[in-house]
Amino acid sequence: MCNKNIQEETILEQIKKINEEDNKIVTNIVDNIINKIYGEINNNENFSLKHGFLTVGRLLVILAQSLCDNEEHFSKECDLAKDMVLNKIMEAIMPKSDYEKVTEDDFDIENLSIRRIMLALGIAVDYVIWKTDLSRNYQENSNK
Repeated sequence: MCNKNIQEETILEQIKKINEEDNKIVTNIVDNIINKIYGEINNNENFSLKHGFLTVGRLLVILAQSLCDNEEHFSKECDLAKDMVLNKIMEAIMPKSDYEKVTEDDFDIENLSIRRIMLALGIAVDYVIWKTDLSRNYQENSNK
């Protein structure tokens, strides 16, 4: 039992180190992208903060495309993701209603704000990467 706790602590320390290294790599790139987006907002009267968010969202889709085998696989994944957003995520954050009348007294409308949704997406990406690294490290250590 004690051996398992030591192994888990070691794996968590490894993940912490990986996260620190990833943050060093990512910080400069994020700074460059943010500066580019703010530059567009300040210098292009047609480009707004809304366009900045749309840009980041599109970048996520393009990056995710690289995880697909081909165009058909990507198209299928897009359809599944759209279905997940409409039928799971949005349904989970929308207020409970009965015939379009909100029946949930303590519903927080801010759950539907672009601010909170974008923050949630960013945190979800971080969490998925962390969880993937964690499971990979557990698997590698259990194989040893």
